[in-house]
Amino acid sequence: MAAAFDDPGSATNSFAQMGAWEAHLLGAMCDDNGTKTLWPQSAQFLCDVERAGRQAAILFDEGQLQAAAEYIASLPLLHRFISPEVLHGIAQPLQPNDRLTLRDIVAMEIWLSLLALWDTEARLGDIEETPSYVLPLLTQDDEPAKNSVARLFDWLLKASKVESPAALLRDPRLKKFSIQVGTLGAWSRGTNFPSTSYGTAIARVMLSDTDQATFKILTAAARQLNFLGHVGQHIDEVVSSLEGAKAEQAKQFGGSCQQRCRVESCGYS
Repeated sequence: MAAAFDDPGSATNSFAQMGAWEAHLLGAMCDDNGTKTLWPQSAQFLCDVERAGRQAAILFDEGQLQAAAEYIASLPLLHRFISPEVLHGIAQPLQPNDRLTLRDIVAMEIWLSLLALWDTEARLGDIEETPSYVLPLLTQDDEPAKNSVARLFDWLLKASKVESPAALLRDPRLKKFSIQVGTLGAWSRGTNFPSTSYGTAIARVMLSDTDQATFKILTAAARQLNFLGHVGQHIDEVVSSLEGAKAEQAKQFGGSCQQRCRVESCGYS
């Protein structure tokens, strides 16, 4: 019976090899009859990364850390997301929280790549001629205090042809809409992300149909950047709280990724 379950051609074996993301995609990307639809490149990328990391996860569970690190290094798809310092750290007998930080760093790199794929798929026509949805949301050098949440609000003001949050509150187009001053102020400062229904309701009365569609895409991208900002803050806090030799080791693990985290780790809620 065990041999039958483990047979590579059996359905049970295929299910056992399936990760959480692949299971989600198989369910989410089927038609009404349960037939698998054509996956976008971003979905296939996420599935490929999960499949590639399956053997490494098994080796980790068995305590074969060096073998897991060597396996990751042998696969171009996985190796591109891991710096030499992080790869070295993976092979060490670290504490669970330390290994979690390393996983966060790798996950950050993978999710940034996924976000870039989403951006490409959302841009119609020639992507060389179509503006990016993600780049306008990134924190800029001239406005380091504005994260993606605040920049999404700025885009809404500009698209609505409104000069300031105060002017938005007075705008006659919102006279029948219940504006919460505190929520709007927190959104404009980037300290609170509005609910989907709240943002959509404002966009519906303030924007054209085309701009409403753009706002929906920008909102989704801003949420992802907001999430990555939280991860970046976590990595930064872990690295900053260490002392001595362990601090130097952690800084090496973080490397350039820690700097990338700081781009988006300003004032997240």
